[in-house]
Amino acid sequence: MEPVYVIWTTFLKCPGKCVVVMVQSKSMNRPKFPQIRGRFSYMGFDNSPEYYNRAAESQVNDGFHEFARTLAALGLRVAHGKLRMYIPQSVKDLHGQPSVFGGLHRSKADIPDFVTITETAGFHNTRPLAKNEYFKKRRTSVPFHEWGAVSVDRDNPYHEGINKFGAAALAAGNSVMLFTGGTRVKTWHKDGSLTGMDTRVAEKPKKAAAYISIQNQVPLIPIVFAGLADNDKRRPLFLGKPVVAVLGDPIIPTLWTPEQEMADCALHMSDVLHNAQQSALNLAYIIRETI
Repeated sequence: MEPVYVIWTTFLKCPGKCVVVMVQSKSMNRPKFPQIRGRFSYMGFDNSPEYYNRAAESQVNDGFHEFARTLAALGLRVAHGKLRMYIPQSVKDLHGQPSVFGGLHRSKADIPDFVTITETAGFHNTRPLAKNEYFKKRRTSVPFHEWGAVSVDRDNPYHEGINKFGAAALAAGNSVMLFTGGTRVKTWHKDGSLTGMDTRVAEKPKKAAAYISIQNQVPLIPIVFAGLADNDKRRPLFLGKPVVAVLGDPIIPTLWTPEQEMADCALHMSDVLHNAQQSALNLAYIIRETI
């Protein structure tokens, strides 16, 4: 028996830009993510070559990207207070050239702040790679896809697909953002005991960001925050110290030849990124503590 769908439509007007159509369906025996209109946004994440092929062909919904990041940033300012940004001249001199951003994960809600600072620095429609938990339900999957985000399985990443998406996004003039630290740093367990992790220490980065930077010969830019971690004494509105975002100087990839091992090149570049992230993190906390 064919499944019977009940479909309703909600129109969300993006200021002066476009109209985004959100379509949802209910059925007793429908597939988890039916392919509505063939849009990539409605595609469920399965860590397959087909998913990343579609991701590579997809484009950012400009109007929704602007609307979503503005709304999310407003909510984060209410929750976390003011955002201060430090953008070095070396980053400004890139004039929005497609780049790879290597960020440290410190909060459940830090992606909008990452996108806010990249937009402020002149990088249009940065496309983040986000954990697959955000893509399990349509009410979060569709907006994330429309925003330009693409899912990744952190426990079993499909590197070939991730690299293909990264190359396509950069070729289209977008930048790509990855969390190189792997996951959020937690200083406390739920039972109140200490984990021994330090939010002021940059974790050794995974090599995916370096691979994409080297293969596409685009800069790799460190990006860190002070004030988003669970022990940073966050205060709502303007009651506490602001969140401080710092971009590090761009790391320019070296040309590599077939005689060189790509893994060795990526490992070296990841070490450079690690040192740059730690320097930027130190600066972020110094700025926050002196405000």
